Amino acid sequence: MKNNKRITGEVIQDKQKRKKIIQDILGEKIFTTQEFNDGLVTHHEIERKQFLSNPMEERMPKLIIVIRKKHEGKLSDEVIIFAIVDSFRDEKTKYETMFKIGQEVANKGYKFPVVVYLHSEAWMSFVTDREKFKNGDFIMPRDDPNHAEVLITTGMTIDGRTNVSSSEIITSQNKKARFLLEPSYTKYQTDSKNNNTSDLMKRFWVGYTTNFVGKGIPNV
Repeated sequence: MKNNKRITGEVIQDKQKRKKIIQDILGEKIFTTQEFNDGLVTHHEIERKQFLSNPMEERMPKLIIVIRKKHEGKLSDEVIIFAIVDSFRDEKTKYETMFKIGQEVANKGYKFPVVVYLHSEAWMSFVTDREKFKNGDFIMPRDDPNHAEVLITTGMTIDGRTNVSSSEIITSQNKKARFLLEPSYTKYQTDSKNNNTSDLMKRFWVGYTTNFVGKGIPNV
């Protein structure tokens, strides 16, 4: 019995290892980690410049979708922008909106998105104990008296690589001026255990794949 358990455990680990290898290879072939890191920095810098051109303007979230095409053996990218107006009021509507955008992109027959970037202004809390955070022991930014206001860009590739670049927003005491600090960003590394994740971004990909294959809405 012990032998069977040991063998079964080895088979499960082997399957998981193969799955990870396949994901890594496909991900790199479709959209490399270098492209992902460079793209996140570039898109955040564009958003910073737009913010600095009119810091007091009310900014709505927007989703940037990069579609990769191949024509006559050459790859090219098409960028689609979705302005998200008044639909990020709470967690439920955020998730519904991202899912519906994924569905719409699939319905319009776009093949195939390789990465999405979400630009928004948000509150952010700083994690001091990563283990507690992983176990759900943390304060939501809206309830944290020490939260920071940030301009944030979150990116997620088709195979789930996720990363964030953010710039803290400083508001003057009289509320008549806003400034940006330098961006905070760490390169995505394939083998790192500390990479970011985002359930919100996953909803886009769930919506896209669900509609694309014509199945019902899955429970995720």
